[in-house]
Order: sequence, then C-alpha cells, then structure tokens
Amino acid sequence: MRKKRDIAEVLTDIRIARNRLRIMRSKIEGRLVQRVPSYSTVLTKEYLKEAEQLKRISEFLDTLDVILELIEIKLETIIYIGYIVNDAPAVIEALREIRKNGEFLGPELSALIDDIYSGFYSSINVPNEIKVNAPEDAKKILDEAKVIAKYRSTRKNIDINT
Repeated sequence: MRKKRDIAEVLTDIRIARNRLRIMRSKIEGRLVQRVPSYSTVLTKEYLKEAEQLKRISEFLDTLDVILELIEIKLETIIYIGYIVNDAPAVIEALREIRKNGEFLGPELSALIDDIYSGFYSSINVPNEIKVNAPEDAKKILDEAKVIAKYRSTRKNIDINT
C-alpha cells in the first residue's frame, strides 16, 4: 500500500514528468530531422516508417503533456483555494470581533452580521485547528482593517493584503 502523499509532492512529480516529456520530444524531433537516404529505396522506406512511428509517438507525448498541464493547473488552483479557505475563518472571526464592539450597529445590521457569521460556518466545513487559530488572527485582521479604514477616510490608496 502506498503512503499518503502531499499534494505538493504530486505537483512536483507532474512537473518532473513534463520535463522528461520535453526531453523525449526533443530526441524524437532530432531523429525526424535526419536526412532520408536517397541511394536505397529499402532504407528510404524504413526511414519513412520510422518517421511515421515517431510522429505518432510525438503526438501521443503532446497529448499526455496537455493532460499533465491541465492537472498541474487544477492542483495549483486547489492549493491556492486551500490558502483562501485557511484564511477566511480569521476574517469571519474579525467580523464577529467587530460585532462585539459594535454599539453603533443597530439591530438590523447586527442581525445581518450574525447571519453572515453563522451562514459562513454552516456552508463551509472548516477544520478545528483552523477554527482555534482564527480568533488570534482575527485581531490582527481587525487592526489592519482599522488602518485601511483610516487611510480610506483620508482618500489615500493602499494595497490590501489578501
């Protein structure tokens, strides 16, 4: 039985495989460029057969490369989404934190924020270890949001760390 592998290891294997495919294709292209001998019809026929086989192999390798590239893109997307999913609970916890201190919100906005908070956790399955760290990270996000709000009030443009 194979051990469970990290998605980054699979991504590395795909990149290695794509590099090996490029090497194989370049060798095939080198063979295809060779001149066909004109002095022997038997050799000419053999070279043409080999060239046809090499073209089919090259087409196969091209198709395999495209499939591996698609998988590579999908895995990179999964990794990127994982970062977003890991960071999103901290932002939601920052919303909860500001809700606690929001005496100016009023009942309608308070209820809406509560709905957003509970809706997030009911729609997304967040692992417990992320939930535990989220309140600590929420304070940092809340502080950053205050700084951004202060800059926006003075009409200065700043980059938001997303």
